[in-house]
Amino acid sequence: MPAWFAGSVGIAPWLGAPDAFGGVMQQGTATVIGTAVTDVRHTVTRDGQSLARFRAVVRPRRFDRESDQWVDQEPSFVSVICWRTLAENVVASVAKGDPVIVSGRLRVREWQNGDRQGIDVEVEAVSVGHDLCRGASRFTRSRARPALGSADEAGADAESNSDQVGPPNKAA
Repeated sequence: MPAWFAGSVGIAPWLGAPDAFGGVMQQGTATVIGTAVTDVRHTVTRDGQSLARFRAVVRPRRFDRESDQWVDQEPSFVSVICWRTLAENVVASVAKGDPVIVSGRLRVREWQNGDRQGIDVEVEAVSVGHDLCRGASRFTRSRARPALGSADEAGADAESNSDQVGPPNKAA
C-alpha cells in the first residue's frame, strides 16, 4: 500500500508498517478508559528523550437485574508509558485521580522475581486525554520550542513560557 494512500484514508500510523505482502503487520492496540491512580513520574533518558509513566485503573460495572443496581467488577490496573512531547504534556495535564482515556500499543508481560510472579499490562501511549464524560477540561496548545543557542536565549525562553510550567488550573 503506498504511503500516500495509508495517510489519506486515516490508517493510524502506530498500527504497524506494511509487510512483504502489502498488508499491515499485526500489533496489539488498546484504548483504556479509567482513572489515573498514581502521580505522573517524569524522567529524561540518557539520550535526552522525555519519558512519563503513570498507572491507571479500569473499574468496569454491570447492571444486576436481580438486585436492580449497578455492581462493580474486578478492577484492572494498567501502566501507561508516554514518550517525548506527549510525555511533557501528560506531566503538565494529568494528576492522580483524573479520569483519562489512553490509546496506544498494548504489551502484556509475565515477570518473576524469586518466588513472586505476576503479569504487567502496559500501554505505550500515542494519545492521552481527559475523559470528558466525567468532567470538563480546558485545552492549551503547546508552543514549538526554538533551538537554544545561548544562555541569554535560554533565560528569555524560560520567561516567555513561564505560564506553561506546572499543571493547568483545574478550576478553569
